[in-house]
Amino acid sequence: MHDDPLLPFIDPPPDDEIRLEVEKCRTLSGCAILKPCEPISGNALNWLVEQTSKVIKAGFRMLIVDCSGLSYFGTPAFSYLIDLRKRLIACGGSMVLLQTSAWVRGRLQLTGFESQFAFADSAEAATEAIRKLMSGRPTPSEVWHRKGR
Repeated sequence: MHDDPLLPFIDPPPDDEIRLEVEKCRTLSGCAILKPCEPISGNALNWLVEQTSKVIKAGFRMLIVDCSGLSYFGTPAFSYLIDLRKRLIACGGSMVLLQTSAWVRGRLQLTGFESQFAFADSAEAATEAIRKLMSGRPTPSEVWHRKGR
């Protein structure tokens, strides 16, 4: 699934607390895998937004956001994901959330944002969901929501 470790244009983090791993997806051209690690707030959030902007400017319009390194999502993290989704849609792109904890997914559901995201439990499923989103076909989470679950 992964090809190149950390893309060269990503700046070092402002402190040791926040990390962002960014890799090109080997099986899907124009797709990158982002793996932020907590905490996402304050200066770390600003840095994360800047680095993500660089990824998009470099031509990656399809993003898989690996949430396995995030056990807690506060308002800044939710804002980051919602804004990222909007930016990708504006430039003809898409995103999938990978390995999202039940807690995070529950909070997205409570806030009404769950239906705006595609979810996947494996890298392969995330890649397939991105392909479906880019082709206009519904993802499994969209089908799930349409059935009223």
